[in-house]
Amino acid sequence: MDYFLVILFIIFMFAATLLQIVSLPGNWIAIIFLVIWKFIGPDSATHELNANFFMLIVGIAALGELMEWVIQLKLGKKMGSTGKGSIGGIIGSIVGSILMLPLFFGFGALIGALLGAFVGCLIFELMGNRPRNEAVKAAWGVFVGRFLGMGLKLGLGIAILWMTILHIWPSAPEAIAMSLISSCC
Repeated sequence: MDYFLVILFIIFMFAATLLQIVSLPGNWIAIIFLVIWKFIGPDSATHELNANFFMLIVGIAALGELMEWVIQLKLGKKMGSTGKGSIGGIIGSIVGSILMLPLFFGFGALIGALLGAFVGCLIFELMGNRPRNEAVKAAWGVFVGRFLGMGLKLGLGIAILWMTILHIWPSAPEAIAMSLISSCC
C-alpha cells in the first residue's frame, strides 16, 4: 500500500512540476504538496523529510524564481535592452501569459510569456525613441533570456522532484542502483 501512495504522490509532484511549462508556479505547488505529504503520508515515506530538506528545496525553488528573471534581464541587457525595455519585457511576459493561458490547453501561457516578453520590451524600447533595429535586437535578447530562464527553472523543478523521490521512496537509492546495474550488464 505504501508503494501505491508514493507512486500516486510522485505523479502529483510531477504534474505540479510540469505546470511551469504553462507559466504557473509549479515548484511552489510541488512544495505545498510535499508539506501536505509530510503530514498525511505513510511513516515509511515521510521520516526523511526534515527541516533541512525543506529549507533546501525552498531555497532551490527561490533560486529558480530569481534566476528566471535575472537571466531575462541580463541577456536583454547584453543584447542592448535598457532598464525600461527590461521592465517592459517583464510586464509583457506576465500580461502575455495571463491573456493567453486559456489557449492551446494552457500552453498558450508559455507562448504568451515569451511573446509578451518580446513585445513588452519592444514597445518600451520604441517608446524610449530607440532605433527600430536596436529595439528589435534588445527584444530578442529579452525573449531568449526569458526562454532560458524558464528552462532553468523547470530544470530546478525536476531536481526538486528527483530529490523528493530519493527521500520518500522506500529504498529508492538501492532500487535505482540495482536498476542501473542490471541495465548495463
